[in-house]
Amino acid sequence: GLSVLDPADTLGTRRADTATVIAWPRVEDSVRTSGLSANLIGSYRDPQFGTVTTGTVTQVRLSINAVGPADPSYVCDSLVLALAYTPALAIYGDIDPQIIKVYRLTEDISPDSIYKNNRIPATDGIDLVQGSPRTFMPDTLTGPIIGGDSLPPELRIPLSTGLGNELLSQWGQPTMADNTAFPAYFKGLYVAPDNGSQPPAQAGVWRMNLLDGASKLTLYYHDGSGAAYAFDFIIGTGSAHYTTAVFDRSTSTVPGVQQALADTALGQGETYVQAMGGIRTEVRFPWLNRFAGSGFKAIAKAELLVPFSGDVPASYAPPSQLFAFRKAADGTDAVSVPGGVMNAL
Repeated sequence: GLSVLDPADTLGTRRADTATVIAWPRVEDSVRTSGLSANLIGSYRDPQFGTVTTGTVTQVRLSINAVGPADPSYVCDSLVLALAYTPALAIYGDIDPQIIKVYRLTEDISPDSIYKNNRIPATDGIDLVQGSPRTFMPDTLTGPIIGGDSLPPELRIPLSTGLGNELLSQWGQPTMADNTAFPAYFKGLYVAPDNGSQPPAQAGVWRMNLLDGASKLTLYYHDGSGAAYAFDFIIGTGSAHYTTAVFDRSTSTVPGVQQALADTALGQGETYVQAMGGIRTEVRFPWLNRFAGSGFKAIAKAELLVPFSGDVPASYAPPSQLFAFRKAADGTDAVSVPGGVMNAL
């Protein structure tokens, strides 16, 4: 029925845009990254925010129970960690090559636990990537063909055949009995970039779908007669996995963010938000109670309009959505504001 209404007829409503807004940025403590549909790998250096480095921690599990029997003639041909890209928005930033390293966990992780971006896992510190240090170029358009099957686009990381032979030595052992015994023996992997000092506005973050069946660790091997085999260690919903994110603001080339964090009064001119537990903006409306004495009976709609500041590079676009949360009396996030979602224009 809106099409038949006179746009000039506002039904007695009025528009007010004079409410005082106080805003300032602050460093986020941490955010939950476990149990999400996407995990991140990669790093880039933002001129404003500095270097952002993300990595993925994951378990791998047996695809069947009672793996075996033991055969001392088994030899690993290759061991490949495949991580499928998300079907949409697979890369934030540019597709520059990055050095990716893979480490073996030395601590247990559990799918029943909550993990946040600042939880860097304990590892043995040994890069498992075959031929490390090794550079990888993301390809989110073309998937590999393996055994005659066309697979979705994925990152394929060859790992040490030494690890492959160690796994083969466990065939028929209690460690390969089931997915209770195996994670106690092989706790998982940490996949992270090691790009050193990066120029501003290069590289980016890759979004991986570990819930895709194509995301797995595959061991290719042969026996003494030359017969070839393959075994999949799966990830999926049964495995614990989460994303780490580290922020180094000292590498920024534009001082705005660090100045605003040091002097909250600057937030009145420009403020900042950054995903993955980086920076959030606090917003206060100190005089909203004055509307109670204005004679109006109800608020039909309230909007917070905040334009983007400066030029935004296409490869490093701002987030498409922001979420607003109400504050509890103790300063913690209480509940999300109904309808409190910003759509970027």
